[in-house]
Amino acid sequence: MRKRKVKRSPELPRPSTSAEEAGPSAHPVGGRICAVRRGLHDVWFVSTPIVFDFCTPEPGSAALTVPCSTDTLRQWWDAGREYQQALSRVADEFRVVHEKVARTPVLDRSRRVMRRLEDARDRRAEESRRADAAYTPVRETISGLLFEERRKRQRKVVREENWGWAEGEDGTVLVFRHDVPSPDFPEAITAGRPRMTLWELREVMVESGVLRVARWDEAAVAATDRELCDISLASLWRHHFQEDFYARHVTRPSDDKGYPSGGSGILGTGGYIGSSF
Repeated sequence: MRKRKVKRSPELPRPSTSAEEAGPSAHPVGGRICAVRRGLHDVWFVSTPIVFDFCTPEPGSAALTVPCSTDTLRQWWDAGREYQQALSRVADEFRVVHEKVARTPVLDRSRRVMRRLEDARDRRAEESRRADAAYTPVRETISGLLFEERRKRQRKVVREENWGWAEGEDGTVLVFRHDVPSPDFPEAITAGRPRMTLWELREVMVESGVLRVARWDEAAVAATDRELCDISLASLWRHHFQEDFYARHVTRPSDDKGYPSGGSGILGTGGYIGSSF
């Protein structure tokens, strides 16, 4: 009889050993560290376990960073390594039993064999829950810090008086940022123009009837997108004003100056902050 080929599942990423076990390669700069979510993809888990990786902040980078000391980084890194090792161990234990059952012809699978598989599945679930419970405080702490950083950046874009608009020589309405040099908009046009928040900018443009025909400075938009990091100015505009940023078309009237409720389902995973500014 032809032997059935058993398809092996991809293994969970394992923490590095040897030299890397001495500690994380990243280090805080100015008391801050870059924290990046990573999914541990493995077919044996119903949902994807999430762990945080860390990298050293680079000068001039707009990447999200969170407050962190060297000692705290080591605690977070150790917790993540232990979490991954625990998940790898339970995944391997279950894989061994599963593959042994898979090699057994269906008609030869006794109740005892199937019970062994069920026991292994139960152990995997219990050990996974235990490992996740141990790592959850670290995950929630980092997620909460990322949440606050996103909220601070979004608030800055909306509240700070960096925006301005002017009328070009050809009558075109030009929208720019006072703090972002523009290669396309001459300083003679932008200098001396009133500084305003994003809310004030839109209100003035609506009252003047120029919202739909405005030309936005590409350098200003690009700089804002970098500051927001994982969302764009167009997305922020749409969620604040219920308008399509590019088409300038009001999709739903709203007097609410806050974000609509909803957004991310997990603290700090990205997206919009469900509170007013």
